[in-house]
Amino acid sequence: MSLLTNVRLLFGRRPWLHPLLVGIAALAVWWQATALQSGAAHARAAWGNVRDVWVADAASEPGDPVSAHLDQYPIAVVPSDAISDEPASAVAARRVSTGAVLTNADLANPRALPVGWVVFALPPEAADAVQFGDGVAAFSQGRRICDGRVGAIDATVEIAVPAECAAALSDAVANDDVVLARMP
Repeated sequence: MSLLTNVRLLFGRRPWLHPLLVGIAALAVWWQATALQSGAAHARAAWGNVRDVWVADAASEPGDPVSAHLDQYPIAVVPSDAISDEPASAVAARRVSTGAVLTNADLANPRALPVGWVVFALPPEAADAVQFGDGVAAFSQGRRICDGRVGAIDATVEIAVPAECAAALSDAVANDDVVLARMP
């Protein structure tokens, strides 16, 4: 007789074997799952001290709002400048990946400018397609004057530029002849 025939005959004569084997299999699965959970808890305890950090929920480009949630990470893997306060209404200063621990360098301070840069207020019609944090090129009479960055958009558009080209941009602003182009 074949093995399959012998097994079918064994289960046919002893119907209580089937529920017994199913119960043993279920017990083995439960035991393995419990062991895995225990192992994960043990590994987490081995991390040592943990710290609350803010983690990005979604990828953000410079100037985009940052969405984040609070999580706990081992101190050994947390960057030294990770933020600990909620980043309410925060804006990305650079590209932020999903799941990244947020640091001070990731978040833009709308008032922070590189040393020596100058801010110009332009009418909003001079910059229809720009957003906060965008890199821009300023043009006057068809020629490129200066490169800068959008600092704020309210009743006016604030553009920050290096001091070297501030005089040329100032002349163009005074003559109401400035056009901004967003740079990638």
